[in-house]
Amino acid sequence: MADWNKLFTDEAHIKRAPEGAFYKWASTVEDLFKGETIRAWDLCCGAGRHTVAMTRRGWDVYASDLAETGIAETRSWLDRFDLDATLAVADMTDMPWPEQSFHAVISWDSIHHNTIANIRTAVAHVRERLVPGGLFIGTIKSDKAWSANSGEEVEPGTRRKNVGSDAGVLHHFFNEDELRALFDGFDYIALAEKVMDYKEYDRALNPFGFTTWAFCLRKPNES
Repeated sequence: MADWNKLFTDEAHIKRAPEGAFYKWASTVEDLFKGETIRAWDLCCGAGRHTVAMTRRGWDVYASDLAETGIAETRSWLDRFDLDATLAVADMTDMPWPEQSFHAVISWDSIHHNTIANIRTAVAHVRERLVPGGLFIGTIKSDKAWSANSGEEVEPGTRRKNVGSDAGVLHHFFNEDELRALFDGFDYIALAEKVMDYKEYDRALNPFGFTTWAFCLRKPNES
């Protein structure tokens, strides 16, 4: 069974480069809140690639992850650049800083690793802690992903993988209706399903990963 603490001790499972979409999103956040020090939360930060990228832009960054080794790697990476951020070992269902508000939240390829009830709790924390007009960006697994019907079914749409480096890890696979229900209360900047079309034997060569939903959401301004 996969162990997040073990995975983050292996460089093969540590991504170093921020996602390409991160840079345009970050610039948009800075334009929306021009003149303010941006506070951002990296939810399920992993080894810290987006935490480091946001901190290097001068943002006030908070980052949380269940894996102690992921948080330790994030701290080590920040130290190498003489940077600082507020870090916490925490499950996605926890809000480590309940009094803090954020202009931006990022959660990349992560919050689908739970039951639907826990994912709803995590998204509710984001919705609550974003300032009006704040942006939430990330990716989440689609029910069209090749592994959506493999492994042990834990509940409808949620499976525990039985092969690969993350065998034993929960994955929830979202259809559009379920995803829109999850994001109720947000305004949509973008919601796109990146569908993979490839032969089974080409999977190892595919550089794009899984069929995935990409989203950028905005908390409505208060009326």
